Amino acid sequence: MKRTLGVGLTLFLALPVGAADLGFAKKLAQEGDCYRAVSELLWIEYQEGPSPEIWAVKLPCLAQQRLWEEYDPTLELALRDPRTSAAQAKAWRLEGLEQAIQRQEGTKALALATALDPAQAQSFPLEPQDRLDPNRAKLASAFLPGSGLAYAGKWGPAGVSLALNALFLVGAKTAWDRGAPALTGLLLFFEWGWYQGGQNAAFEAATQHNRQALQQEQQTWLFEFNSRF
Repeated sequence: MKRTLGVGLTLFLALPVGAADLGFAKKLAQEGDCYRAVSELLWIEYQEGPSPEIWAVKLPCLAQQRLWEEYDPTLELALRDPRTSAAQAKAWRLEGLEQAIQRQEGTKALALATALDPAQAQSFPLEPQDRLDPNRAKLASAFLPGSGLAYAGKWGPAGVSLALNALFLVGAKTAWDRGAPALTGLLLFFEWGWYQGGQNAAFEAATQHNRQALQQEQQTWLFEFNSRF
């Protein structure tokens, strides 16, 4: 019985995998079932080895599933393979460039852009034009609560931060004047936490501003870059 099962398994593994199986994987990918499509492609790769036909289906599926740890080495392997046509390599680089920009992987995006058009790649933005200094935002909030948030363009949260810090301080002074040291200490404790949190919020707001500004500039650059192809 065991011998029969072993022979059957050997014959099953030896079965040829052809266009029909790859076609099934393509169909799954077109239907949006990339999880099953990638599983089918891995099985085909196991039997036949990787190929440009497999990568053409696999790369978009990996991107759709945001499996970047697999996407990046697969793209690199596909671009190095001599069987990959120039047209296919160009299409994959353009797709990889778009994905790298969305992921804010500036170094990878620049490398792909350089391979496509070295002259145009020189204008690829790695820093936003109106970059804010997160440390300056944090320092500003240390001197005046809320000012760092205002520096980052967050006027609403800046006003709330200033008002709450003022309320805590006024409340602490009032409690002290009324002979309630325990309440004073409690209010100052919360004030200190809010004060520190405001500095961190200002730092993060400036960082987020830079991230969003850079992504917008890179998307604009990508639109102009794609218009040349």
